[in-house]
Amino acid sequence: MRIKSIQRFLCANDIDAALIFNEANILSLTGIKCDNACLLVKSHDFLFFTDFRYIPEVRRLRSDIKVRDIKRLYSNFPKASKIGFEPSISYGRFLQMKKAFPKAEFIDISDVISDLRSVKTSDEIEKTKVACEIAQQALY
Repeated sequence: MRIKSIQRFLCANDIDAALIFNEANILSLTGIKCDNACLLVKSHDFLFFTDFRYIPEVRRLRSDIKVRDIKRLYSNFPKASKIGFEPSISYGRFLQMKKAFPKAEFIDISDVISDLRSVKTSDEIEKTKVACEIAQQALY
């Protein structure tokens, strides 16, 4: 659902694709917690990139997601003139992106992702309630 919203945003703003590296954002968009990953979102498709060691686990958790080795991220990337990204990435990562796409314009999509994450699903609300109960029991 959230990925579809990002795809609609990309189409509406004539952005070719988005690269999402933030672990919390990837978790929110896919339900997969992975600290070495990137989500490549295109207008009608998306790919999950991670270290080759984690690919079997991602496939086990979400068999509906296409998973690739993160070393192949830029070789799998479509030709793009506008790329959405999160400016919170490291400078080194940004330099890699600039090197891979020297003519591309990079568009900040962090507000779009934050807005999507601010609306919680019923599953997220339930998990938050359980976490609060556990924290309350631990404290009192």
